[in-house]
Amino acid sequence: MAEITKNMWKNNIKTGPRKRNDFLDVSTEDFSKHFTHSIEGKLINPSTFNIFRDSLKNMRKELHARLVANLPDMNLNDVSS
Repeated sequence: MAEITKNMWKNNIKTGPRKRNDFLDVSTEDFSKHFTHSIEGKLINPSTFNIFRDSLKNMRKELHARLVANLPDMNLNDVSS
């Protein structure tokens, strides 16, 4: 058994140029396909906003309207202490 384990590394040798991987390079990554789950277990679609392509100044009205539409209704007159 000692002789087998002594020569095991020889089976994993690869010839040719060594490939260098840049693990921080995300240029080929498509982040629009990364889904996450909400607290209820539903899939959350990732945002398609891109700081290089889209202008936050131009999207402000649309984002504000969507925020107001998603706020819950609340009637403070019916609330009793």
